[in-house]
Amino acid sequence: MTGRIHSIDAVRGFCLLNIFVNHITLGFFKELSFSKVGLSDSSEIFVLISGISTYIFYGRMQLRSMILMFLLRFTKLYYFSTVVVITTVALVLFVDFLNGDLNVLNRGAVDAVYGNGGVSSILSMFNFQNKIGYSAILALYAYLMLFGPILVGLSAKMWWYSLLPAAFIWVVVGHFGLVLPNDSIDEPFVMTVLPWTLTFACGVALGAAIKQGVRVPQSRLLKGLALAYVLGYVIFIALIAPRWPAGMDWLIARDDHFWLGGSKTYQSPLRLLHVLALAYLLISCPDAPLIRLLRRADPRNVLCRLGRRSLPVFVFGAIVSTAANEALYAAHHFFGVKSLPSIAVELVFVALGIAVMIAIADRRWPFQRPSRVIAEQPISP
Repeated sequence: MTGRIHSIDAVRGFCLLNIFVNHITLGFFKELSFSKVGLSDSSEIFVLISGISTYIFYGRMQLRSMILMFLLRFTKLYYFSTVVVITTVALVLFVDFLNGDLNVLNRGAVDAVYGNGGVSSILSMFNFQNKIGYSAILALYAYLMLFGPILVGLSAKMWWYSLLPAAFIWVVVGHFGLVLPNDSIDEPFVMTVLPWTLTFACGVALGAAIKQGVRVPQSRLLKGLALAYVLGYVIFIALIAPRWPAGMDWLIARDDHFWLGGSKTYQSPLRLLHVLALAYLLISCPDAPLIRLLRRADPRNVLCRLGRRSLPVFVFGAIVSTAANEALYAAHHFFGVKSLPSIAVELVFVALGIAVMIAIADRRWPFQRPSRVIAEQPISP
């Protein structure tokens, strides 16, 4: 069984911190995050990395063992997704109870529970029909584990075979706008499984290419195009769009379009190309200063530690983000959006949240065994 790739853990740890900060949607820290300058964000990177590590971990298993491992992983993700949903609902209902006549940020979730009836709401939470809080990404991963044996099995024959069915599904779903509804608030899922399967399949194919010894093209033209695409988007949103009305219109409506937009729900071609350009630069430019530091990441680095325990770290971050948003919603009402008390509330939630996330990663949380860094510990998705 293969050893861990610490650079993957480091990227995963960075994404966890970025996701945590961005999930505090009412705060100001999200304005400083990577997601503000990229067409894709940490979600795409996380799913792509999950596909890579999935093939590395499962690619050489026998079919029966592989299916069993995927089912076990699905069960674990299902459990944690349910924890996030139920904890978030309980938290929001508790805040609603405390607020009295004041409103709560997640009003749709409260109305869904009261309007649909308690039993109906709870049942829909258990079958992934409800997306409450930040449980959607865990539901997505759980579904991807069901597709995992097929994608890994195809790429085991030839690294790019898994891309064929995933790309076909992606085109059909994106072009015709097929997406699962979120029953709790009558809106489409932001991260629906069918189009996101291609992002996951790209990771599986990349992991298979690595294990099958496929050489990455070292073309200066490709590197230049990838870098131009990544930096070009930064220049577009920072300098061009503010001075170009049509550019601002595109930015405002980009999530509504598939082929020429930036839809996260349908994983638009432009968005998918952005994360693949980032991945290509990371792989093809190993001697670039920042990339060199990443590739030589020490397993004791805080990002690596977070990445090794990504699932419980993400779950805690998702719950704290919901609590932080509700607290900020109240602080904005009483003190103002940019007031010192509101900023202080966010700082407290961010600082304590990250501190506990690190404690969970190091297994210093109650009832956890102390963590030991083992260089050859198997990588898991």
